[in-house]
Amino acid sequence: MVSYGIAGVQIQATTRAEVIELCRHWLTSDSAQERGVIVTPYSEFIVNAQNNLEFRNALNGASLSVPDGSGILWAGHVLYRTNRSVISVICSLGNLALRPETIRDPFSEKVSGADLVWDIFALCQQTKARIYLLGADQEVQQRLCTLLNERYPDIELAGRYTGVVTDDTKERIRAHIQETEADVVLTALSPPFQEQWLVQEFPHLPEVRLAVGLGGTFDYITGMKSRAPHVFQQRGLEWAWRLVTQPKRLPRMYTATVRFIRIIWQARKRR
Repeated sequence: MVSYGIAGVQIQATTRAEVIELCRHWLTSDSAQERGVIVTPYSEFIVNAQNNLEFRNALNGASLSVPDGSGILWAGHVLYRTNRSVISVICSLGNLALRPETIRDPFSEKVSGADLVWDIFALCQQTKARIYLLGADQEVQQRLCTLLNERYPDIELAGRYTGVVTDDTKERIRAHIQETEADVVLTALSPPFQEQWLVQEFPHLPEVRLAVGLGGTFDYITGMKSRAPHVFQQRGLEWAWRLVTQPKRLPRMYTATVRFIRIIWQARKRR
């Protein structure tokens, strides 16, 4: 997989199908060295990584970093596939909403955590991999367990931990994961703590073959929060949907749009 730098954060040009095949390899390989951490950066990650070196290093230290968000697809196109004129950048923003297929190069598709997680659940059932759920509150995790029992009756949950994860609970959680002999750890924590925890703790969990940072994905797949309609997702307008349904996120929407565009423009000028 080819890696592209997006304002200092390396992201691989890959697809959901390729990601799942890599996960399958990690879960079924006889080699203890064949294992990995997956992170799912979107536009806010890029903005926050500018002034947080530990976060940026964690993202770049993951085994695989996938393009989760239309903003990442747009940024890759602007940085690597367009000329340097202001007009070309403005046109690319218009194409993001009106002709999204024209910006799918070098990143051919968005690999959303909320979509990828279902592939991972199916793969775990097929390979008999044991899953550990980390993060989200009790209600969300309970809903998720009920959902998994309905959709994947043969899936095996090794264990789970609800609530906030802190530096004080790291060792206890590590010991619990080790006791459960989990093969897969799926985290529903907040960035940047989530990505830093994954990269720091993974070496201490040698039996875990796959760890994936999913952020708020559990909330969306259990229906606790509503995902943007497909047409909004396809045209890079998830931020508008969230602004309407979650108006308290206005500061985050500003980060994900205005600040992100400014950072990509500055990165483009430096190339």
